[in-house]
Amino acid sequence: MPQTHKTLYTGKAHTAGGGDGSSRRDDGRLDVKLSPPDTSLSGTWNVLGVLIEFLAGPSDTQSDTALVRGTMRGGVIVPLHSHADQELIYVVGGSLEVFLETHGWHTVGVGEVAVIAGNKKHALRNATAGDVTTIAFTGGDLYDFFRDLAVPAEPNQHPVITPSTPEQMKELLETNAKYGYWLASREENAEIGIHLPG
Repeated sequence: MPQTHKTLYTGKAHTAGGGDGSSRRDDGRLDVKLSPPDTSLSGTWNVLGVLIEFLAGPSDTQSDTALVRGTMRGGVIVPLHSHADQELIYVVGGSLEVFLETHGWHTVGVGEVAVIAGNKKHALRNATAGDVTTIAFTGGDLYDFFRDLAVPAEPNQHPVITPSTPEQMKELLETNAKYGYWLASREENAEIGIHLPG
C-alpha cells in the first residue's frame, strides 16, 4: 500500500556564528539570535544538601524559565518553604516525598511529576536509603537563588547539608530575603513531621 505524505511547510535556514550567532530562514519567517550556554556553573553543585546540575538558565532559554537536575541522597530534606516561581519536578530515579499545603504528604515515583504552584508552601524529602534524581523546570528567580547558594560538590560524595554554621544560616536568610522567599519555623516544620537538627 503506498504511503501518502503531506508537506505542511518547508524552508531553508542559514546559521552563522555558532553559539554567538544567529539563524535566519530564507523566507524571513524565522529569525533567531543564538547565545552560548552558560558554563560558569558547569558540573555538580551542593545547594543546601541537594546536588544540582544547572542544565539551562534564562540566558539559554531566552525566557524566564530554567532547567536543573537534582540528586537527593538518602535522608536529605528540603524543609517547608515557598517562593513565587512554580516548579515542575519530574522524577527520573527513586521515590520523592512531597508535602503540599493543600494535599499533605504524597509520594512521587519514577515517571511522575510534582506540580508546585507559585507561593504554595511545600517541602521535599528522600526517606529512602537510595538516591532520588529529578529534573526540575522552574523560573529564573529560583534558578538564580540556587546559583547564589551553590558551592562546589563531588557527585559521588554525600553532600554536606547546609546551613550547618551560623555564617551559612546568615547567608541563607539574607538570600531568602533578597528573593522574598518564605521559610517555615522549626515548629511549623515539626507540625508536618520534619524535625530539624540543632
